[in-house]
Amino acid sequence: MPKGIPLTEKEIDRRRHEIFHSSVVLILKQGFAGTSMQEIARAAGVGKSTLYDYFPTKDHVLLFVFEEELDNLQEQAEGMAAQDSPVEEKLIRILEAQLEYLLNNKNFFTELSMQVMQLGQAGQARIMKKRYSYQDLLRGVLEQGVLEGVFRPVNTRLAARTLLSIMEVLVYTTRPTGTPHEMLADALDMFMHGIKA
Repeated sequence: MPKGIPLTEKEIDRRRHEIFHSSVVLILKQGFAGTSMQEIARAAGVGKSTLYDYFPTKDHVLLFVFEEELDNLQEQAEGMAAQDSPVEEKLIRILEAQLEYLLNNKNFFTELSMQVMQLGQAGQARIMKKRYSYQDLLRGVLEQGVLEGVFRPVNTRLAARTLLSIMEVLVYTTRPTGTPHEMLADALDMFMHGIKA
């Protein structure tokens, strides 16, 4: 960790965030693979050795960035899930917010997702833990709906995975059938009511 006066965990975390925010534009412009630690240090206004105090490798930068984005999404969804509103409304609001978030950060997430696949096993495991946490949040909302009799009893784990798969299609499809929000409304109608006449 940084030399001299020891920093608190809060101070270290704040500094990591500062480095992360100053390097985002650079990573988006050049791609993660094309951005060196020296360039990240320069963008953050710190020496390269100081950067290594906060992030021992470029993979650590990538992990921090991706986990930060997933935490933001999780926090937003948790706030909506905790609201005192009908469960179906909650689910729709969470998915609409996720769609908006993914659309606003599409290039960033595309770049990060490609790079995350290159991480080692430990890094992959950390990312999967975050993804499962979000999936479990959706599952919790679905289970609440089942308990309240709003949704019929289904495999809620599979239902949550299905919803997440739908979100990917809406953001990355090359054959849209409307705006992403229109497609989400159509997909949710099919999800909620099925396609059987």
